[in-house]
Amino acid sequence: GGPYGAEPVIRQGGALLAILGFLIMPLIWSLPIAVMTAELCSDDPHVGGKIHFVHKHWGPWLGWQNGWFNAVSNVFDVATLPAMALGYADALAGAPLGPEVRWWAGLALIASAVGANVT
Repeated sequence: GGPYGAEPVIRQGGALLAILGFLIMPLIWSLPIAVMTAELCSDDPHVGGKIHFVHKHWGPWLGWQNGWFNAVSNVFDVATLPAMALGYADALAGAPLGPEVRWWAGLALIASAVGANVT
């Protein structure tokens, strides 16, 4: 049991190293991002603060590039979420879902996300 995907980490590193990794790695990974985001939001309190920051400090061309790459990245990142959620559903069900069930469940997940964001 435990968090999905944690078993290989525990198997490879042992319980102590796995627990330390699960406690320390989020701080090493997330804390600098949180501090950077807080700094950018306090410096330029707009929606899309980091894009405004790049535009203000490095000009409109790099600001546009930053915004464009951020939008494209979000499209591809968000597109992976239904597949990942269905992978968790497979693990919880104990057996792989059939292709038709996966297709309809994926469509329902995407439709619910679109509905939540459009309204």
